[in-house]
Amino acid sequence: MKYNEETFKEEVAKIYSGEIKIVGKYKGLTHPILCEDKYGVMQVKTARQLIHFRPNIKAALNKTEYFMN
Repeated sequence: MKYNEETFKEEVAKIYSGEIKIVGKYKGLTHPILCEDKYGVMQVKTARQLIHFRPNIKAALNKTEYFMN
């Protein structure tokens, strides 16, 4: 399925019930994207991974801050 930025954000919000929000610019499913949850900011290697797998501390930009939260 093809996504534009709006539909991608809606799909992620629907999958994660609003727990994860997109803070980076969506450039396509094969490009990295920044997202944020209640613990901190994460960078997922590809936007496609965000749809199929829940990001964790391994994707966090600042792992120490993410762990402390």
